[in-house]
Amino acid sequence: MKKFFIIGHATFSNRGCEAIIRSTVQLLNWKFSEIEVLVPSNNISYDSKQWPEHKDHGVKFVPYFYPFYAKYWFYLQRFPSRYLKGLTWPFPLPGNLRSTFKEVDAVISVGGDNYSLDYGIPSLLIGLGNLAMKEGKPLIVLGASIGPFEKDKYFLPVIKDHLSKIDLILVRESISQDYLKNNLSLKTPTSIPDPAFILENQPTDLKPFWPQKTNSKILGLNLSPYIYSRAKKSMNVQKEILQFIKNCVCNHDLSVLLIPHVSDDLKVMKKLRSDLDFLNERVGLVEKNLNAPQLKYVISNCSYFFGARTHSTIAAMTNGIPTVSISYSVKARGLNLDIFGHTEHVLDMNDLNARSLNDKLEDLIRNEEDIKNILNKNVSNARKLLEIGISKVVPLVV
Repeated sequence: MKKFFIIGHATFSNRGCEAIIRSTVQLLNWKFSEIEVLVPSNNISYDSKQWPEHKDHGVKFVPYFYPFYAKYWFYLQRFPSRYLKGLTWPFPLPGNLRSTFKEVDAVISVGGDNYSLDYGIPSLLIGLGNLAMKEGKPLIVLGASIGPFEKDKYFLPVIKDHLSKIDLILVRESISQDYLKNNLSLKTPTSIPDPAFILENQPTDLKPFWPQKTNSKILGLNLSPYIYSRAKKSMNVQKEILQFIKNCVCNHDLSVLLIPHVSDDLKVMKKLRSDLDFLNERVGLVEKNLNAPQLKYVISNCSYFFGARTHSTIAAMTNGIPTVSISYSVKARGLNLDIFGHTEHVLDMNDLNARSLNDKLEDLIRNEEDIKNILNKNVSNARKLLEIGISKVVPLVV
């Protein structure tokens, strides 16, 4: 049996995180006959209900380590101090965590955008990675977007040094690969698709939330509170989204399904749905607590999709759904470049308004068949590319 410990993950309340874990475990099962994967969770009961069959796949949920003082340390590291940046994670890690690291065959730092400055310096992640290396365990970054770090001149050399020591880096898009090679002079990164490309749909009942008018095409729409909080101050995001949905219904005869992909999404999307009561039969909202494969099935039944959460757009693309990525970081651009060879289906959150949204929709409608053909062709290659990528893990743990 090969034993792995996951870092960079805390909860299935983010369905993208759930999709990453499920798919990463599937990749490991492809290559190793028997595995145990220790997955940290800040709510083991909840995550176990989200994935009732997790034990059948070799998964064991373990408590997530996040001490109360971590948030204060992250706040301190915002100050422009070379000394504070260089400390990364200066606190001792608990003995039981050290003991667990001694027992595993490898530590896997899973994807997303943990290795970025989007949420501050990834101090704890670096600390856990350093512990793995100190215990002589292979440290593998699997399916991540990485960087950029130039906005923090004091942290840049610190993260460069840390990344240079990692045994294997498998990034999930070519922009991150190019950044590591060209900006950080790292020669080892390999680009693979996001592991969630292989996540399978799980059918679920659509009736409780599907728009009542079923003879029209459906636009799936995912929004994040992050878009509302970080867009230009002069922009009324709610007003622009409402106008866009009215355009969808009145000008394109589309019904709209609002699809939260993280627990936090539901609050803003409930408010949006409330403001659209006059379009009651044309607008639905997924309020049911569905898991990641079930949400992917829901998205697969849409005609078009707009998503702020990266893994909501991956769920759409891998089902051949013409998709627009509402972007707030490098990951959406990188994903689209690798799939389409361009970023015409990416909408920067700072350019988000009713007109730009409608322009992107009309482009999807106009080029629908071509987009579907490109998606079906390139997504079909994802499994092969992921198999090649995960095969690089084998020599490190055998």
